[in-house]
Amino acid sequence: MIQKVKSNVVILSIISISLLLSLTVWFSANAITSQITILWTLNEYDIALLSMILIIGFVVGGLVSAIFSLPDVIKTMNFYSLYAGLSALTNFLAIFSPNFIVFLLFRFLTGFFLAGVYPTAMKLMSSWFQEHRGLAIGILLGALTAGSGLPYVFNIIGSPEWRLLLSISSLLALVGTFLVYLFITEGPYVSHGAKFKLSNLKVI
Repeated sequence: MIQKVKSNVVILSIISISLLLSLTVWFSANAITSQITILWTLNEYDIALLSMILIIGFVVGGLVSAIFSLPDVIKTMNFYSLYAGLSALTNFLAIFSPNFIVFLLFRFLTGFFLAGVYPTAMKLMSSWFQEHRGLAIGILLGALTAGSGLPYVFNIIGSPEWRLLLSISSLLALVGTFLVYLFITEGPYVSHGAKFKLSNLKVI
């Protein structure tokens, strides 16, 4: 049986690396826009929709998680691993899209599941840090930024065929998934949020 890590520094490093790898699927499609524009003869509205659809999925996924309090029902590391793994899967399945509509559907699903990755990583990290939590959050934000922009590195060194790039980003996200699943557990300062109520929206 694999021993779970207990060192705060190692835990923060593993979660940050996992988040960096998992977030490569966020902008993976944007990095290959020029290729799929030619493939499916996209117009400017299609390209705009491609940029927005993942964010729409992210918002919907976040709402579903909040309404059903999923991060509190499922153990934090399991919820993170499940959603990170599913985002990697839907990103990979996009390479088999027969048309642009199906491709958009997979991008929506990728965004939907990514809604359970970054916020949950923040909660998981916070469960281990009572002191220096601000520094840990800053490091995690750095991993978020680096992971989101990683696919664009290929545009500098020469972008591979679009299916290959999606496959690589999916593989990286899968590695990030197993890093948390195998080595990380909830810390002693884990918190549980209040149950979502529609009546709370009146306060906004």
